[in-house]
Amino acid sequence: MSGYAGMDLAKLLSLVRARWKLLAAITVAAAALALGLSLTQQHRYKATAVLLYGGTPQAASLIQTGSQDQGAATPEQATATNVALASLDSVAANVKQRLGTPATVDELKNAVSIEPHGQSNLVDLTAEWDSANGAALLATTFADEVVALRRGMAQAEIQRAIDALNTTIARQPTDSDQLPTLKRRVSDLLVLKAVQTGDVRVAERATAPPGPSSPKPVFNAVVAALVAFVLGVLVVVLLAGFDPRIRDEQELTALIPAPVLTRIPMVSRSRRFLSTGPRDEDAEFLEAIQFLRLSVQRFRPPGQGLVVAVTSPTAGDGKTMVVAWLAQALAFNDSEVLAMDCDLRSPMLHTYFEAREEVGGALPNLRMVRPSEGGALPAGLTGQEPLRDMFHDLRDKADYVLVDTSPVASVAHASAVAGAADGVILVVDFERIRRKELLAAKEQLANARATLIGVVLNRATGALVPYHPHAGQVMKSDSATNY
Repeated sequence: MSGYAGMDLAKLLSLVRARWKLLAAITVAAAALALGLSLTQQHRYKATAVLLYGGTPQAASLIQTGSQDQGAATPEQATATNVALASLDSVAANVKQRLGTPATVDELKNAVSIEPHGQSNLVDLTAEWDSANGAALLATTFADEVVALRRGMAQAEIQRAIDALNTTIARQPTDSDQLPTLKRRVSDLLVLKAVQTGDVRVAERATAPPGPSSPKPVFNAVVAALVAFVLGVLVVVLLAGFDPRIRDEQELTALIPAPVLTRIPMVSRSRRFLSTGPRDEDAEFLEAIQFLRLSVQRFRPPGQGLVVAVTSPTAGDGKTMVVAWLAQALAFNDSEVLAMDCDLRSPMLHTYFEAREEVGGALPNLRMVRPSEGGALPAGLTGQEPLRDMFHDLRDKADYVLVDTSPVASVAHASAVAGAADGVILVVDFERIRRKELLAAKEQLANARATLIGVVLNRATGALVPYHPHAGQVMKSDSATNY
């Protein structure tokens, strides 16, 4: 988890870029699955009837004034009242009886919803069904039943007022002056009862919708894709925290934002140079070295010497092999090359030249400086400034100064060499590299303010196919290795 602890946005984006193919596959698969499931689902349709809500007459006010009390019901009260009415089993039972549907009362109740029109007295009664006409019929029938129930409630309230007035009339003397007034009120209430609507009426009847409301294949596919992508990123981040390995080149280059200069294949070859020259080496390996040579030559300023430090995150990644073969490739192209061993802990560069009678051998323009020869790295040259002065002097003696240094993530002196050089090549063993080691090397190079020319992938997969497949032969040796 240490490699991704405290992940910031840059690291997250790098990880997403490195795993974009996996994330794309997950996203597309989720979208396709959602689309397929949506297309197999039964269509559902929604239709809406609009109710206009009003107050219910109260018996006490009818007795006193003979008129309806519109009440002061708030929209919230109206909504609550209509929701309660539409949810009554008696309303759903009447709807079931009117429609003659085999659906149960609970199914009918669950198929209906009521929503207010903001702060107005308009209320939407929406029904969802498996056919357009069925949804419209269900919504309208429910609306009619709500109106009928409210009308019955209002008429019952008016009848209570009539009954109360009739009781009062029966108790009055026949010569009472109030009898005409009371009888007139009863007559008014009878007329009011006959025309009573319950102050709820259908403002707009439901019509069959032109298309289904669900499923929505495109919408579901988009939502599924977004959810899958987010979950995929979370899973990738979680797995990356527990997996120390670097899975592919894209993840590596996302962590180290530098170009890949070459990909050295996993081949068997001798550590030492052969007296017969490079023609006895693997053609694919030699082609990879030539790619590296061209990249380094492009980096060199015209007419000036170039100091290149070659390092790696850990020991055994192949940095010394890269220095030796790159030096030979540059020398074969008529460049003055100085190979310097600055690996204070484990100097091994000389082992690549032991097959020759003298340093340089058949290539007099290739020279090597060993730690034991003239004290290449005395105690005073372990700091960045003294190293920079030394490299400045060496630029006048060679076109290219290739410096083999210690692993930068393990030895502090390697950072000083990298910072003093004109550029740094980071050699990564693709079979062994771990994310923590690569990030540590990146951090050390950044702290040294080193200029990273690029990355060399050793033991890389996806090797080149030689244009001349018989140009070289694979050397076999018991000590064959990539480093």
